Amino acid sequence: MVVKLGCAPGGNYTKSVQITNIGGHFANGLMMWTATTLNMDVTILTPSGVEGGNLNFTVNTTGMQPGNTYYRTITINAYNSATNITASNGPFQLQIAIEFEPALPVTQTKPVGVGTYTSFTNSLGGVVADVMSNSGAISTFTVNMTPCTMPTGFTRLRYVRRLFQFSHNATNPSVTIKFYYTAGEAYPMVTNPASLRVWQQPIANGAWVLRGGTSNPNLNHVQATITTGLSGTFALAQPWFPKPMTLALTSMYDRVSRNVVLQWNTDIAVDADGFTVERMKGDDPETGMWEVVGSVSPNTSGRYGYAERVTEEGTYQYRLIAIDRDGTDRESRPFAVNVSNSPLDFAIEQNYPNPFNPSTSIRFSIPQTVQVSVKVFDMMWREVATLVNEVKTAGSYDVTFDASNLPSGAYFYRMEAGSFSATKKMSLMK
Repeated sequence: MVVKLGCAPGGNYTKSVQITNIGGHFANGLMMWTATTLNMDVTILTPSGVEGGNLNFTVNTTGMQPGNTYYRTITINAYNSATNITASNGPFQLQIAIEFEPALPVTQTKPVGVGTYTSFTNSLGGVVADVMSNSGAISTFTVNMTPCTMPTGFTRLRYVRRLFQFSHNATNPSVTIKFYYTAGEAYPMVTNPASLRVWQQPIANGAWVLRGGTSNPNLNHVQATITTGLSGTFALAQPWFPKPMTLALTSMYDRVSRNVVLQWNTDIAVDADGFTVERMKGDDPETGMWEVVGSVSPNTSGRYGYAERVTEEGTYQYRLIAIDRDGTDRESRPFAVNVSNSPLDFAIEQNYPNPFNPSTSIRFSIPQTVQVSVKVFDMMWREVATLVNEVKTAGSYDVTFDASNLPSGAYFYRMEAGSFSATKKMSLMK
């Protein structure tokens, strides 16, 4: 069993192996099995089962360094379900090889023969593609593989972040190709690796065409026979039909910190991976390119938050992806956030903190250059402080009110800018 990693390798990766009984050596009973490990970074999810069942486990690669191969072992004990007698040639050792591939493009040219695969490899010798001709030897065949790169233009698909391009000197070749990928390039986008198929984009920025294939999640590859057309770009993706995710969500853009801030509540019990945050730029969530920008761990309160710094102005769409503990894919509706460092209107916000002692911050916004006045008054409407009294250009501003020399009590602050005026109340508690 090989766990191939690339891009950002640190994390938890789940793999599955079918436990079979080759030869049927358990007469009058089925082969039962148990699985254990002494490796602290391997967690067995299905510690027992019957022949034909899957052994599922998770590998935690946090702290492992790229450029190395790490080996871990799972011990499998088999016994007869009718007699409880253990297998005489057991226990069996399942070795797990954790390989880190370099995040560098690969370009390699080789001849490709008929009936046998030719392997194309990266700088560490890891296979990125196996190619076999079905219609005559090809003297020159080139594989270009770009790792850790998102295919553009996919909608309603979960994809691997790896692209393939091919060139050759053959006429109308028919080839069978094994497209290899790493778990790091699939995680967390791909939720069902067994459903991965080969897709082709014959023309740059054009539509994607399904070319089919058969996925082998244990070996991290998808095999497909391509009989017509090897031009354009190839990628691996799975269909995706999530159920709606119900949440109470608020979103905003903080012009001072330039952070998009998301907050949501939900009663959905999500699995250990929590929520994946996806983002795209544009007004139409159905035609844009979504990308994974972050993740949020699960908790028991059902209250979550996420923030990221966005400096380029425009409209951004966000959505949340999660998997229920029962394995159901969930997706929130897309929600738009307008990122603009120029306020759309005059506004003055509630001071923070409030109540305060002895100082507090007051934020205001103006959409144009104008004379601005921000003053503080006591309960008798006597002026106690002038915080702003000057011409300001369009933008958002923070001013600090220091009440060290004033007594506790309620105060008002008032903003005037052109024809706009607004008053808010605040409390000083010493």
